[in-house]
Amino acid sequence: MKPARTPLLEAPLPNHGLRVTLGGAGRPLTLTRDVMAHLGETLVRWQHRPGLRWIAFVSSHDTTFLAGADFRQLRNLSPCEAHEFARMGQDLYRAFRNSPLWLVACIHGAVMGGGLDFALACDYRLAAPASRFSHPGPRLGLLTGWGGTVTLPRKTAAGTKALLRGDPLTAREALSAGWIEEVAADPLRTALRRARASRNLDLRLVKEAYRFSELPFSLAAAAERRLGDLRRSPMREGNSPQRRRGAEKRGRGKERQEGWDREGARWKTRCGETERRRA
Repeated sequence: MKPARTPLLEAPLPNHGLRVTLGGAGRPLTLTRDVMAHLGETLVRWQHRPGLRWIAFVSSHDTTFLAGADFRQLRNLSPCEAHEFARMGQDLYRAFRNSPLWLVACIHGAVMGGGLDFALACDYRLAAPASRFSHPGPRLGLLTGWGGTVTLPRKTAAGTKALLRGDPLTAREALSAGWIEEVAADPLRTALRRARASRNLDLRLVKEAYRFSELPFSLAAAAERRLGDLRRSPMREGNSPQRRRGAEKRGRGKERQEGWDREGARWKTRCGETERRRA
């Protein structure tokens, strides 16, 4: 029996980053149940790595960034297993969005189906000009279960068309549709430049504030003000990893972090209760 192929290859990047190569031996990564479970476990490990701020996902394949689900495995799933598989993908991509790490998809080649859901769950997406994006499920009689049906229509009308017809989009069309943030000849090199330019930003705070955009404006603005009171503006204070580590060495960093987390949890609970009363 051949040993299981490790689907992730890690290498350090400047500015407290990590490069994660999806797939191996020049073969694109397919999102099987084992791979999804491995990604979830590895994300937890990354989040506990001291000093790590951001992760760049790249592909080992020249023409495919991420292939999505394994159709051979899907055909053999029972209804209950299919439901559980959908929940597994949803839980993983929810963990991506809630992670304190800044996750960047450096796309080169085709990204399809569940692979597109993977990219959409990241915080920033850069794509090479030759990249192609699609949800082929409509042409195959399938419906994505990992968040694409919720995320894509919220971008632009192109998302609805992609789900109804399965039409592929070029990199430029994906940029216009809001599926990606940049088109770059070398996505990873561009990501490195962005990381260097944002090295003094508290990316965790930026990501947390971004999630408030899903709330009604008044609640989001109140939550943003409260976060600003709790954590001084990272752009003014230079709240870099070096400064945070220095505070921890002086015995204050951990106490402050726990206070921020408790206060943030109270605000999220309060916002949720207000939303339920309005509903």
